[in-house]
Amino acid sequence: MSQGAQGVTVVHGGHDGATLQHLDLLNVDIQVTIIDTAAHVVLLHVFENMNREKSGRAKLILPVPAGSAVCAFQMETSDGKFVVGQVKEKGEAENIFAMALEHGQTTGVVNWAGDDVFTMSLGNISGRTSVITKTTLVMNLMDDSSADEIRLLLPVAIGAQRYGLPLPEARDAAHSQTSTRLRFTATVQTGGYLRKLYSPSHGASMNVQFYRNHRGTDSRHRAEIKMRSKTFLASDLVICAKADGLDAPRCFGEYDADGGTVALQLSLAPNFEIARPASQEFLFLVDCSGSMGPEDRIETAKRALTILLRILPNEGSSFNIFCFGSTCVRMWMGSRPYNQANVDEASAYISNITAELGGTEINAAMKVVLASRSASVPTIIYALTDGEVHQEEIDATCQTVQSAVKSTDTIRSPIRVFTLGIGHSVSSALCEGVARTGRGVALFAVDSDEIIAKCARLVGAGIHPTITDIEVDWGLGPASASLRPLPVIQQSPPEITTLYRNHRFVVYAILRTSHMPRQVVLRGRVQNGAADRIEVPVSVRTAKRFSSAAHINNSSAFLHTLAARGLIRDLRDGRLTSNPADAGTPHDLAQKAEIVRLGVAYQLVSEHTSFVGVDEGETVRRMQQLWRERRRGRLQTRPSRTASSPNATSLSALAGAAFDWITGAFSWVLSSGSSSSRGRMPGGYSTRSGTPDARSRASSSHSDDTQRQDGASEDGSVVDDDTDEYSSDHSFSSISSLESHSTLNVTRPRRRSSRGAERQEPTRIREGSPELRPASKTEHVPPPRPQPQADDLSLLTMQAFDGSFAPSDELSRILGRDTTVEAAALGVLPVVWATARVLAYLEAKLQNQQELLDVVRDKIMDYGAKVVGMIEFQRLLAEARASR
Repeated sequence: MSQGAQGVTVVHGGHDGATLQHLDLLNVDIQVTIIDTAAHVVLLHVFENMNREKSGRAKLILPVPAGSAVCAFQMETSDGKFVVGQVKEKGEAENIFAMALEHGQTTGVVNWAGDDVFTMSLGNISGRTSVITKTTLVMNLMDDSSADEIRLLLPVAIGAQRYGLPLPEARDAAHSQTSTRLRFTATVQTGGYLRKLYSPSHGASMNVQFYRNHRGTDSRHRAEIKMRSKTFLASDLVICAKADGLDAPRCFGEYDADGGTVALQLSLAPNFEIARPASQEFLFLVDCSGSMGPEDRIETAKRALTILLRILPNEGSSFNIFCFGSTCVRMWMGSRPYNQANVDEASAYISNITAELGGTEINAAMKVVLASRSASVPTIIYALTDGEVHQEEIDATCQTVQSAVKSTDTIRSPIRVFTLGIGHSVSSALCEGVARTGRGVALFAVDSDEIIAKCARLVGAGIHPTITDIEVDWGLGPASASLRPLPVIQQSPPEITTLYRNHRFVVYAILRTSHMPRQVVLRGRVQNGAADRIEVPVSVRTAKRFSSAAHINNSSAFLHTLAARGLIRDLRDGRLTSNPADAGTPHDLAQKAEIVRLGVAYQLVSEHTSFVGVDEGETVRRMQQLWRERRRGRLQTRPSRTASSPNATSLSALAGAAFDWITGAFSWVLSSGSSSSRGRMPGGYSTRSGTPDARSRASSSHSDDTQRQDGASEDGSVVDDDTDEYSSDHSFSSISSLESHSTLNVTRPRRRSSRGAERQEPTRIREGSPELRPASKTEHVPPPRPQPQADDLSLLTMQAFDGSFAPSDELSRILGRDTTVEAAALGVLPVVWATARVLAYLEAKLQNQQELLDVVRDKIMDYGAKVVGMIEFQRLLAEARASR
């Protein structure tokens, strides 16, 4: 790989097998639609072959979020070739690709190279031709600082310092480089009030726009956030949103008439009060490899470790610290009691930690940590890392953790592993994989500003026992004997081992039935508690599938796709076993066959399945396009098409159907309960009939920077999305109303070519979408990113192991009061009054960080009750609040 003047140059072999040729990656366009806790992501890559001859095979690294499902692949060239990928068994896909290369056909293949790394190979791109590829993925979004926040993490590049050998699929692939231009647009729609929308990774570069309702005020449910960059990004893109109701229990249901199944998605964030166990061991594993040096990652890790240490339970806790790189070193040979002397010693140890231990050999380090644990008490492991390792190390570490968890007494001394991913290019595959197999949770922080709330969430989850013995009644009654090849219920994960308080959890099921259950019921038991049983009934809402919302490559839809992705992951993790018809079939072969079956049936890329597409010729392309347009219900007249006019079958024209797909799946959340809304989003665009030419003219009359307004209904009337009658708390709508633009401009830069290439005119790829009625949308400077004050961090580091705060000059400066003088006037111990003053101060400062406040308050209240009694300490606290 080399870098051209205007874009990434992907080096590939020429057809003679000896010469090297180049395929330039000019632009990357990321289009995201976020609907509550789900996301639909379209990755558009624009390449150009500046040579006169066809290209050979060119391969590009394609980083994706670890939990996403890659479910569609298309490509189109400027000379009229159109390729739609289909999922095949991996070996078969490679053979099809190789045969197409040999016969001179334009072709492409997408392969799995790791849980968060895919590769895209293109071949036989004609000389002096550009090509645009479209890769589609869907995913559920992770929690952020609280259960009513979501976090979208898009890895735009794979860290160059990932340790170890990559899998063979990625070893000869190129990376995007800084000269590749990037455009990012995300439309965010929430059922509840949208409280915050920001980017912790690129806040200064992001432009946030809130839609306007007919009264001229900002919509409370819908916004857009976007960024344009003339250079490719060196760090991951992170978008965070906070909205009311994201932590509420919900269950979506979706029919698949073709397959005779129903897919269900149940999500909830338990908020039960659960007592802490009497004794626990806390082990901290800190990544001190060389990759933790840049971006002050090691300083972020040290700050996180300092905070975690201060907010541990002071009764019955023990702890130890491990640092790893190429080797693993520990602070003490064994865990020590949690007291002030040991906390002070650990603080001094943390201050001397550096990122100088070599490579990221986390599997060996995890084995050291697990071997050191006490077998008589519950063990909580916190791993702080950037995760920059390749898939082989990820798989080995997950296997180590999974084996340890399964081999322990899950009642008296369970092991739970939590991860905190640190940095701008963190591996979601490692962090999520280790947490999943370790029955913990994974959180992420790009820098120190995000650390405080994340630490509180990790400790809040770790110190409380989990909810176990969980089962879901999917509304079908007692299960009958399993059918071959498929059981009546396919659930992912197949066994729900743990639920954590205030952490959102999602479980899927594919049911072999045409009956949609009315409700599902989750049942469980509180671990280490009395015989406390929980039962949570959740009503099922049917997801609507619009006639124009056909999946591009698959007759199934959103929930089926995510459920199948979960089942494939469960098979790889060993949590789900295949059920071959022949009992003598080897396990590995049966597992592969089951993954292939799921991948092909639901059109998903996996370890054993790949997308492959071959240009079959003009006649076939015309028939395929006609079929696609009929499926989308968008064919008004039969358009003319020639080989020199690729616009009629542009990839951008497929974006509408892809958008319709995701919002159609959740249309009940954003559709008004009033019949007058006609099933569309309050304030969504209206559509008008017309000829294709009229629609094209209307589509091209405004760009993605055009302002638009919520409030236009189909008949031209105005609907207020901020009134109770049309509240989006009840609704989703057709995703066509979320399209930010109906044309995609792919402008080829004008350059002087040493090979004498002529200047090219911009290539306009036009979507054949319905006419949109433009309106206005306000543009805002992005709201300030929520950042903890330095004083808040200083306060937390002043907290003693028992929860108290000793008077000091620095404490008086932060509080603005001399607590020692006040304590003397009140006739109380200075440390008790200072502690009450700090809690009153934090209650006012941390109103938007409830979990952090809860952890700190619990520890302070325990201290106050122990020293002066709960009634007296509450009296002092009331006085401190009143005199702030």
